[in-house]
Amino acid sequence: MKFLYDFFPILLFFVAYKLGGIYVATGVAMVAAIAQISYGWFI
Repeated sequence: MKFLYDFFPILLFFVAYKLGGIYVATGVAMVAAIAQISYGWFI
């Protein structure tokens, strides 16, 4: 499960890159990183 937790932002980045380009992917990576940190902080 820890592997999927760490892999989540990278996976979202590449999906967003393929669908929307580098700028969209960068934004998605930022939001995913914040979500991951928030989840780790509260759980």
